[in-house]
Amino acid sequence: MPRGVFKLNEENPTEIEENVPEEGPVPIPSVTEMCNASNWVHHMKSVLKCDRTTLMEVEAPEGEEPEEFAKKRALQDPSEKRLKPITEDAKVKGNAPAWSVRAHGDMTAYSPSNPTAAK
Repeated sequence: MPRGVFKLNEENPTEIEENVPEEGPVPIPSVTEMCNASNWVHHMKSVLKCDRTTLMEVEAPEGEEPEEFAKKRALQDPSEKRLKPITEDAKVKGNAPAWSVRAHGDMTAYSPSNPTAAK
């Protein structure tokens, strides 16, 4: 997903929401900007070690506080932050980046056909 299209939910940072500016149009990145890998982020939740995107609800053992048990489980199988840039992914075999960005086609920056409508 292009960076800036979504933002983290202020109340729950594990959830994302559409990034709608209070004033003006949604900023659209140029083709040249999108050729840079740092302008791409992960949209989906990461897969945990348990092969799920969220931990299953499990009751705490007797004598243990449910909140403490949940925190301990989350530390054992932490999820990656949402909207993480693809440049932060671990390198692959041969120490190569995990992602590559390639541009194809017309790279010309065009101005709007009707400049007054773009404002």
